[in-house]
Amino acid sequence: MNSNKNDVFLIGLIMVKNQEKNIINAIKSIQKYCDLLVIVDTGSTDKTVENIESLALKNLKLYKMTWVENYAYMRNKCLSLVPDGWILVLDSDEEFDSKICDATELKNFLGLLNQKNNPVCTVKTINYDDTAFTRKRVLFRKSSSICYHGLVHEELISVDKTALTVIDTNLSVINKGVVLSEIQKFKKPERYSRLLIKQMNLEPNNPRWLAMISQDYIDLGLISKEQYIEKLRKFIFKEKVDDFSVKNIQFNEWSKYLLARYILVWLSLGDFDKASQCAKTAIKLFPNDVNFLTLYASSINAINSILADQAVNYIKHYLKQGSQNWDEVQEESQGTIYSIKPMLAKLLITEGKYDQASEILNQIDNSKAKQIVYDELRYFRMKKTR
Repeated sequence: MNSNKNDVFLIGLIMVKNQEKNIINAIKSIQKYCDLLVIVDTGSTDKTVENIESLALKNLKLYKMTWVENYAYMRNKCLSLVPDGWILVLDSDEEFDSKICDATELKNFLGLLNQKNNPVCTVKTINYDDTAFTRKRVLFRKSSSICYHGLVHEELISVDKTALTVIDTNLSVINKGVVLSEIQKFKKPERYSRLLIKQMNLEPNNPRWLAMISQDYIDLGLISKEQYIEKLRKFIFKEKVDDFSVKNIQFNEWSKYLLARYILVWLSLGDFDKASQCAKTAIKLFPNDVNFLTLYASSINAINSILADQAVNYIKHYLKQGSQNWDEVQEESQGTIYSIKPMLAKLLITEGKYDQASEILNQIDNSKAKQIVYDELRYFRMKKTR
């Protein structure tokens, strides 16, 4: 099927609807990597299809499919159109980052994984403003043992309980779907929340779905505050409720997100003591995640400003550790250097440690982020001298 010596046949797979502004860039970003491009339009009414056809690519196949409000179902239907080989799934509002590697390097890497059992690679999906990312399973070898699961926020899973070999890579895509205009255009909050609640009710013992539910769902009336807290407790604590000792915390791939949700709900209810206890435990479990540091600082400041020195000590720890290995800090915090350093600087400003904040300010390369922190630092310094 493929003449490459690494024997890797790579198919780019994009599902699209009404993305006339983004679809061309999405296709072009993976074109040089893929032997075949499979584009599935699910009912576009704008110029999406016309724009795809204008490319006149010989290795591009365009299919049309009626949309069903079930993302896993649609993804699996798309997979059925793809021949055997490696598949790179890209959303139509995303662009593959070509700076990481060229086509030969990517295929050589995939060739090394051919002997693995059900290899699935994750890539970083970075927000368009380069501040945060999530990891998604989007690069994998086609197999009857692998399929998508979930009405929304779908993920690749094993059909027959055969273990997947999941490899985290440094590959990345830029996600433009988080732009406000895109969110409003596709009514994402309303649609996603409805589907997510439905999925959670279908699988009440799967913590993945609860980990994706925020307090916004309470405001929308989709779940009560009491139900939300009860469900979080079910997946967080082993035995005694609100015993924040490390040994009493359930540990799985969703623990980090569930703990963050639990801290936020108690902050919103004004129980800062409970929020701070939970945040302190979370820091022990996830020492490189700056988000828990922020939540901890917020909660103890609300209790007593004298405790602020504790937060400063934690910040110093992160700075020391981060200077040694920012990659680990960024990975666990799911943020980039453009968000983490400004976050730490702003925390120091809040604690009145202006000189230390200035030191971090000088390390920030992003001009926009640097200006925001600089303005805040100047404001607090002026306020102090009045």
